[in-house]
Amino acid sequence: MKKNSFVMVILLLATGWAFTYSTRPAAKNNINPLLGNTSFVKKYGHEPGTQEQENDRIKTHLLYVESLLREKSGNSLSAAETDKRNHLLNLLHEYAVSERFPKNYDYPGERKPCFIDRDKNICAVGYLVEKTAGLNAAIAINEKHQYETIAEMKDDPLLLNWVTQSGLTLQECAMIQPTYGSPPVSDGNDPNDQYITKSYGVSTGISAGVNIGLNAINQFQIKNGGKSKLAPVMGLATGAYSIINGIRHYPRKPLSSGFYTEESNETKKLMSVGNITLGSVSMILSAWNLVKNRHKSPNKISWAPYYQPMAEGKAVYGVGMTKRI
Repeated sequence: MKKNSFVMVILLLATGWAFTYSTRPAAKNNINPLLGNTSFVKKYGHEPGTQEQENDRIKTHLLYVESLLREKSGNSLSAAETDKRNHLLNLLHEYAVSERFPKNYDYPGERKPCFIDRDKNICAVGYLVEKTAGLNAAIAINEKHQYETIAEMKDDPLLLNWVTQSGLTLQECAMIQPTYGSPPVSDGNDPNDQYITKSYGVSTGISAGVNIGLNAINQFQIKNGGKSKLAPVMGLATGAYSIINGIRHYPRKPLSSGFYTEESNETKKLMSVGNITLGSVSMILSAWNLVKNRHKSPNKISWAPYYQPMAEGKAVYGVGMTKRI
């Protein structure tokens, strides 16, 4: 049982590491999943580099898509739908020239869509939703799909209902939606650098609470004994989750060499180290509990020394055997 428990721990850790690295998205430099960097290439004659101005890339893309959509035939649309479509394209132009674009604060080194960022800057599609269906509709979509592409949120009833009445197609909305790069790493003096995403904070709080509770149960069973395997098995699983969560969110920035360098978010760093530490403690206690309280099958035959005193100070010595039926 001892051997099996440690094998289980090793397998869980290996699975966690494999999951962490296999699910890390490769950093891409495309401004849009469907059109890539076509807008930039047409304007400047070359692919954008890492030092290109972010706002210029986004503005160039949006104006390029506006031009494409204005040229696209709208013969299948009614007069009312055509008016809505033209109104949205006017709004898109207004948004593009304003250059008030969101930032991708939560995925360093990646380009990701961002519906509304923490500074309340809204994306292009979000702006169109806000101006035609209201800010609350845009906020509702953001709460469920902040960093998702249009393709990933295609089954959302609120978004689909808006698209149906907009005069645009879902694919055209996907063409509009830019991706955003992460902001430059600062010197660490900006309080916003210590920002923790809601999802990371909630997942950390829940997993920490579960791990602490399971650790208390495991310690009690280690000290007093226990037959139930539920707490240690759950502890192995939640401990592995916390370790993976901490590793995946540890603040780092990818370098061109393929390695990573740490960023200045000390709050996020501390939370990540706490996740890894608590997860490790949970897995150790759980494994210890499984090993210490492993179930031993009773032997059917037991042996014990035998001693029988006799008269005149004599005694008979031997070994007694007991067989359980």
